[in-house]
Amino acid sequence: MILFGDLLKDLRINAGISQKELANMVELSEGHLNRVERNKVNPLKMVNLKKIAICLGLSVKEINLLCTITILEKAGFNNEADTLREKYLKSIVVHERKKITKMSRTFKRILKVIKTIETDDKISARNKRKIIKDVYDFTEWLYKNAKNKISNGNHTNNSSIRT
Repeated sequence: MILFGDLLKDLRINAGISQKELANMVELSEGHLNRVERNKVNPLKMVNLKKIAICLGLSVKEINLLCTITILEKAGFNNEADTLREKYLKSIVVHERKKITKMSRTFKRILKVIKTIETDDKISARNKRKIIKDVYDFTEWLYKNAKNKISNGNHTNNSSIRT
């Protein structure tokens, strides 16, 4: 079973933020944040949870999820907290698959544009090469950015959530 402190520590480390930096950002003592991460004290007040979530780049939905999981764990409903965490992780996978499908469609459209340019007799060979090079450069840039977003993720932080 993963407790809130474990989850918070994973998210913080994955975001590349030290304990001291996060404590300063949310105006907590580093010692208190350390005890929370080690599950030695009860999780934080909701106000601090929201500050932490914002500092870690989480969405409102994710903030609410962290708060709900924390409340369930505080009340001793660990199975329910684990179930909620598992459902959330599955939703992240579905979201990432949709992003990949959308990128794939975009690349297919780009290839179609290139084929159209190649077969258009009204465009000079020199201009075709220039246009195709520009499209290729743009596609390469788009691919690199998409790849970085997936590896870092909007839900980059979420990939560290263990079940």
